[in-house]
Amino acid sequence: MSARPVDLPMFRREARLWMEAEGEHSYLGLVAAFRRDVDQRLAARAAPIAARHATRRLADAELFFVTKEMTELSIAASASLPPFSLLPEDLPTPTGLIFFETPFFRGASTALSAAVWSRWDGPTASGEYVRDGIWVDWYTDAQRVAGDWERAGEDPEMVRLARTGPRLGYSGDTTVSFSADPAAVARYGMVMPFTPDPDGDPARGELGRCMATLKTAWLLMMQPISSVVEATLDRPSRRRLQRVDEPPAPVRVISLRRTTSTATGSDGRDYHHQWIVRGHWRQQWYPARQVHRPVWIAPHVKGPEGAPMLGGEKVYAWQR
Repeated sequence: MSARPVDLPMFRREARLWMEAEGEHSYLGLVAAFRRDVDQRLAARAAPIAARHATRRLADAELFFVTKEMTELSIAASASLPPFSLLPEDLPTPTGLIFFETPFFRGASTALSAAVWSRWDGPTASGEYVRDGIWVDWYTDAQRVAGDWERAGEDPEMVRLARTGPRLGYSGDTTVSFSADPAAVARYGMVMPFTPDPDGDPARGELGRCMATLKTAWLLMMQPISSVVEATLDRPSRRRLQRVDEPPAPVRVISLRRTTSTATGSDGRDYHHQWIVRGHWRQQWYPARQVHRPVWIAPHVKGPEGAPMLGGEKVYAWQR
């Protein structure tokens, strides 16, 4: 079943109840599987604290749904994202849940579709201390993962558990400092579901790609390239929430604005073909904040509408 913006309040509720009941056990299992470098006694002390904070993040999170086209742009643009130090003002909200209509990351054993973040000032399970930063929890779309497993012939019991559990499946976490060093802001938190860079630098491995896509989505959703509208809960969605005594929550839908094509150039010549002006980042100075921030210059079509396309490159489907 495809996810819709109006489904996010129920997805969040399911994940919160699961985290309350199973979060501590899940943390310990993932630490044992992925973080052999972490002292198990330290993990046993940290697990209930981490699960409690993850539950609180879900309860407090503002909800964002990223459309398929916006997801594709976030992934593509993140590959060329200039390094920059994350600051509190770069977050769209202090605590949030962002769900991507299609996975924004596919690894050897997982496909991530959502992230939950909040401000964080405290220790991680590996003994590091994050002073003034954020904690990010990563989630899969369990229904999509179950379908992938089923097609790959995986254990039917694993497929069944994925289909019957919460739609958002917990898959690990990351801590990120608000640091002056843009190359060293991402750190593995309690769980590491990612393959590190061969040189051991998490900012350059799978974790780095996930954080780059998330940061790109945050940047784009606050720029004019994006359309941010609040989803209207339909009657069935409202009734499902009422039955479980869950108050309706606003969901902001992040999509791409439509661009216009140009038939005449600045030199006055008439064009007889269309072509793509590539998207790119530009560093823009914000005097009020005294920082540079990457601004995405959107790819757009030039030339008269309906004319043949030169080059045959992919064009993102723009929405209004």
